[in-house]
Amino acid sequence: MSELTKLITKGVEVYNKTHSPEAKAKLLRINEVEGTFEVEFTGSFCETCGIRDWIEDLKYVLEDLNLKCELISFEEVSYGKYISKFKIMK
Repeated sequence: MSELTKLITKGVEVYNKTHSPEAKAKLLRINEVEGTFEVEFTGSFCETCGIRDWIEDLKYVLEDLNLKCELISFEEVSYGKYISKFKIMK
């Protein structure tokens, strides 16, 4: 497992500890060549806060672990289930 994979996996674990049960993240894939990764988010969320806010919180968790990234897209694939794509910033 690469250091990048370990770091993102750790970030997802921290996110789940602090955001569950309203939101849960699952790492789907990392493309180290493109410098991107995809995460599935599921849950009831607090929709008054905005879904984007719940998803973007992973960015701040990863920043605390010294990995800077940006949310570049997210899409609802079914009710309460979103696939998001993040870009790793160098």
